[in-house]
Amino acid sequence: MKTTFLDINDDCIFRILNHLPAKDYMHFGQVCSRFRNVLNDYGAGLYKRLELEDTDQELLLLRQAGGHVRTLFLSLQEDRTGDMPALRVCETISGLVNLERATLKIGGLSCSYLKYIIQELEKLPKIESVGVIRGVADTILTSVEHYTDSDQLLLKYKKYTDQRVLLLDMFKIGILSFGGASIENALADIVPHLTLVREVNLNLNRPPREYLPITQIPVLNTLSIFGKEACRGPLLPFLSALAAVHSRNLINLNINISHLELDEVKEIARIVSLQDLHLYHFNSSYIYPLTELRNLVRLSFPLPLENILSSQLLAVIKACPQLAVLQVSNVLSDDFIYKAFKVLQETRDPLNPKTLFLGLEHGQSQENLQETGVERYIHILSH
Repeated sequence: MKTTFLDINDDCIFRILNHLPAKDYMHFGQVCSRFRNVLNDYGAGLYKRLELEDTDQELLLLRQAGGHVRTLFLSLQEDRTGDMPALRVCETISGLVNLERATLKIGGLSCSYLKYIIQELEKLPKIESVGVIRGVADTILTSVEHYTDSDQLLLKYKKYTDQRVLLLDMFKIGILSFGGASIENALADIVPHLTLVREVNLNLNRPPREYLPITQIPVLNTLSIFGKEACRGPLLPFLSALAAVHSRNLINLNINISHLELDEVKEIARIVSLQDLHLYHFNSSYIYPLTELRNLVRLSFPLPLENILSSQLLAVIKACPQLAVLQVSNVLSDDFIYKAFKVLQETRDPLNPKTLFLGLEHGQSQENLQETGVERYIHILSH
């Protein structure tokens, strides 16, 4: 007996449709009455999450999906002639009465066009957040910004579009949240579209846990984290997720927050691919776990540490054969350079030793450099 596609039951057809772009649904529904009925019967599942563009055909699909849509990713094209494109988008959005989260991907869009759309989204009864991806989807994400007021977001966007010279160099995410909603779900909607991003600058103005989706960016290799007031919460969940996903591909990590705990440093030490590590506001007694980072090339503690432990720094030098730059903003013991020299003699090729550039406070004693052979292994950078 010959089996055709029409012999497949409706549940199987529904599962197949889940793997197709939403823009293909309309063509599917036009094939026959049965397929059209499948779309109607399984609409709650098919249309719960949609990714569309603002073309007339896809807006028609969005109008038909109506109250089923909970999450929407809408790619907005550059302005066309007149106000009709914005009007059509706004009329369509007004029917999405169960929409909870929307993400708008915009390029050279006028501020007035964006304003119309956001104002319409704000009127929806169940809306929790609106994410805005602006700029060229390049390899560098320059910031993730949080707003509680649409006027603030629009003002920032207007300033951004006015500076057209920067347009090609700035790729940013803005998230407008309502009623104190977390930005985590909004970020989770956006991250799957960041397939080209390799570098992220993250200024934490929300609890670190809400930024967890950032750790799922697939090809991330450079991350800078900034924050005040202990980032309004522990960084441990974020660093644990980062180590779990990127322990083999993250190369550069820069953390400038007001405090790091030992468990957080241990999670950093799990990212064995790290080559460049900068830690600010760092407890000197937490240095030893960094001996696990055998691929380190550059290690920096830019701010002064209290009671820095020379023995732990020596352990790092011994454990990291590729270490080329070590910058410490502290006056170390007078014999530190000599001890570092002895460690390097033991661990590096005496015929072609890899020089360690040691960044020390200006005025640090350099008498040990007179010792025979020290300059072959150590070069002092005063700062």
